[in-house]
Amino acid sequence: MALPLSTADLARLESASRAFLSPLAYETVTDWRAGVMEAACAAVGAASATFNFPGQDAFTRLHGLDDRVADAAGVFLRNVWSGTGGSPDPTLEPFHRFLIRERVEVWDMPMAFHVLGVDPHRDINPWRGEVLIPNGMDDTNSLFVATPRGSVHLSLHGFRRRPEAGALFPVLRLLVPSFKAGLDALDRLGAHRAALDAAGEPLAVFDADAAETHRTPALVALLAADPEAGTVGAGLSAFARRLQPLVFARRADAAVAAVPTATVQTARAEYALRAVLLGAGAAGLGDAFVVTVEPRGLAAAFPSPAAVREAFGLTRREAEVALLVAEGLANDAIADRLFVSPHTVRHHVEAAMAKLELTGRGREAVAARLLGAKVA
Repeated sequence: MALPLSTADLARLESASRAFLSPLAYETVTDWRAGVMEAACAAVGAASATFNFPGQDAFTRLHGLDDRVADAAGVFLRNVWSGTGGSPDPTLEPFHRFLIRERVEVWDMPMAFHVLGVDPHRDINPWRGEVLIPNGMDDTNSLFVATPRGSVHLSLHGFRRRPEAGALFPVLRLLVPSFKAGLDALDRLGAHRAALDAAGEPLAVFDADAAETHRTPALVALLAADPEAGTVGAGLSAFARRLQPLVFARRADAAVAAVPTATVQTARAEYALRAVLLGAGAAGLGDAFVVTVEPRGLAAAFPSPAAVREAFGLTRREAEVALLVAEGLANDAIADRLFVSPHTVRHHVEAAMAKLELTGRGREAVAARLLGAKVA
C-alpha cells in the first residue's frame, strides 16, 4: 500500500536518511547523534527526541528537551538498555526482552501498553509517571536496534497531534535501513581505530579530503612531549594535502606516483612522516591514508634510569629496559646489552609497559611516554 507522502515529506525523509548514513561526516559521535535527532524530528513532525546509545559517556542525548531529562532517562534506562542490570521501573526489563525476542525495529506507546497488558489510563508506571508524562513524551515512537554492546533507541515525541497507534510505523520503517547502516559504519570505524591504537605507534588518519579523523594515543603522547607540537600538527596537515592527488588518481585508475615522505623539524627532534594509502572502508566509509610520525634524534633527551624509576614506579632493571626499547632495540639486542636471557627481557618489557600504561612496545610510544615525564 502506497504511503500518502508529499514531495516535502519525501525530501525530509531523504535528509534524515543522509544524516543517519553519514556518521563520519560529523566531527564526533555526539555531533552525529544531534544531527540524527534533528533530521528525524523534521521528518515526522516531532518536537523532541532522545537518543540512547550504549558505550557513550552521555548515555542519553536530547533534542528539544530540558537537560534534566537526560539524567532521569539514564537512571531508568541505562542498565536495562545496556544489558547490565535492572531499572527502578520493573516493567522496562520485560518490555526490552520482548523487543529483542520479537526483533522489533519500531514501536510506540500503544504497543508497549499491549505487550505489558496495562491500561494506560489507570496504570501509570514510574517511567511514564516521572519522565514521559511530565515532559510531554507519552506519545513516544521509537526506532530500536539491538547491538552486541546493548540496545540503541532513537525516540521521537512531542507531536503536534498524537499519532494513532502504529500510524508512524510505515514512515519509521523507511528509516530503519539507514539507521542500521550508520550504526554499522560507527562500529567499523571503532574497530579500525582500536586496532591502530593497539599497535602502539604514533599514527594519524586522514580522509580523502585531507581532513584528520583520528590520532592514536601514541601520537598524542609524542606530541604532548614537544613544546612545538603545533609545528608538527601543521606539518601533518600540509603533508596530507600533498597526498590528496594520489587518492583521486587511484580512483581514476591513473598511474600513481610513489607516496611521498616529509620531515618536520622542531627544537626537540626531527619527525619523519610516511604515508600508507588505504582503500575504501579500511578506516571508515571512504578512501583514507595513515601517516606514521617517526621522531629522530630523541635519545639524548631521555631521562636517566633513576628519573624513570621515580616517575613511573619501575624497578631499576625495568627502567633500563624501557630506555633501551625507546632507543629502538629489539628484545634480543637488549638481552645482549644487559647480559640476560631474552625470556628475562620479555618479562621486564611486559612489566614496564604495564607501568607505563602502554598497550605495545612501539619505540615511538615508549619514547614519548618517557620524554613526557622527564624530570631535571
